[in-house]
Amino acid sequence: MYEARKTIVQPKNPTRKIKRGKILWKSYIYFSLILLSALVIVPFFYLIVTSMKPLEEIATPTMQIFPRKFAFIENVKVVFNTKNYNYLRAFGNTMFVFLMKTAGVIITCSVAAYGFARFKCKLNSIVFMAFIAVLFLPGEILNIPFFEMMVTLNIRYDSAYLPMWLGAWFGIDITTIFLFKQFFESIPSELINAAKIDGCNELQAFLRVILPLSKPVIATNVILYFVGTYNDIYGPTLYVRANDYPGKLVSQTVGIFEGMFNAGSRDYLVPYNYVSVVTLVSILPTLVFFASAQNAFVESFVGSGLKG
Repeated sequence: MYEARKTIVQPKNPTRKIKRGKILWKSYIYFSLILLSALVIVPFFYLIVTSMKPLEEIATPTMQIFPRKFAFIENVKVVFNTKNYNYLRAFGNTMFVFLMKTAGVIITCSVAAYGFARFKCKLNSIVFMAFIAVLFLPGEILNIPFFEMMVTLNIRYDSAYLPMWLGAWFGIDITTIFLFKQFFESIPSELINAAKIDGCNELQAFLRVILPLSKPVIATNVILYFVGTYNDIYGPTLYVRANDYPGKLVSQTVGIFEGMFNAGSRDYLVPYNYVSVVTLVSILPTLVFFASAQNAFVESFVGSGLKG
């Protein structure tokens, strides 16, 4: 008789399946990140390549990615020697508007947020939810009456750019109030009580204890308002005269070169090599500013979701 051979079945290893699943998931994540990064990098890469092309290659109907002749230095010289283009002056005008808006928002919105976070009443949450509901309203609803008010007061073309930063001094930025309120609520109330024991009143406790601890939120608002003011084209178009070249902001300088060869005809050549150089010059400060303050920006949003 033949003995039946016993087949020993090895148990399947579940850890191998788990490892394989993790590898597939990581591969999917990395592929998605690479694809999204390419979507962001390719336009920026083409912007750099276009800034290196001479005007003759821009005027040709055939599209080519890489320049046949390297003309970046010549394009930069043309841009900075253009009569109506003064980047340093435009940058200074933009920084003035940015500083006035940022100072007004931080001072007024931090005080309003401290009131919501510190002084509790029955209608506190209702009033705050009404503030949050304002975020759903389009900005144009407020911009139109504000524009009419500036025209009525005859300060539309104010040399100090008053219409572009006046509203910031009335605590109208609901997002900033929300960020400050959430951050203030994460600060232990024992710190305020200890300050009062040491002789501080409510205002002194706010200025000496709470506000110095709010550096991450302040840094976040500085970044947001820097980028917002730097890229704003809507406000300068309304409140800066078209022929006031010394008074233009950075966001308006690109338009100087877009219409460089516009003689009034329907079709005209847009010198995209010069436009690309101006765009690169305009982008650099925002990249440097955001990279230097990125940690504070992330820390603020992480801290705004915590409560002590």
